[in-house]
Amino acid sequence: MNSARKQIEIVVHLNNKPASIAELMVIASAPRVEILASCFYCQREGAIVRLVTEDPQKTGRSLAGAGFLYQTDSVLLLGPHNRPGVAAQTAARLEAADIGIVYSYVSWAERMGAFTVIKTTNDDRALQVLQVNAFVDGLLHANARSSRQPRAMDEPLVAKMVA
Repeated sequence: MNSARKQIEIVVHLNNKPASIAELMVIASAPRVEILASCFYCQREGAIVRLVTEDPQKTGRSLAGAGFLYQTDSVLLLGPHNRPGVAAQTAARLEAADIGIVYSYVSWAERMGAFTVIKTTNDDRALQVLQVNAFVDGLLHANARSSRQPRAMDEPLVAKMVA
């Protein structure tokens, strides 16, 4: 499992004009802040843009300076990673620990790889579960290399160890 950490997600509600979305993305990346993940979708009320950047405070100041209203929320950020299945594996581990997923998305950039963003019903506990799983995975991987016989651990058991 790749590194997981809490991160601030910036949520901007826009009208459905394409120019607003393009302007937002230019402004969000203008302060030389790397956009790690982004998600865009439309609802009846307008478009929603979700951004996770290296520096959410700096990004927020830039957006506010350009007249964009936004909200922030905590999310979990996994990555960068370059292998498929991270989101599915993470979802299974969180489900085993009885932690609900509110939403998730994966964002990919060629030079950075993929980042998975997950909003859960309990981000602090989810982070703890994922960190314990990453630690156990590291031990199993190291043990498998040294003994040349990989062993598997029951993931639900690992998830319940931190419950």
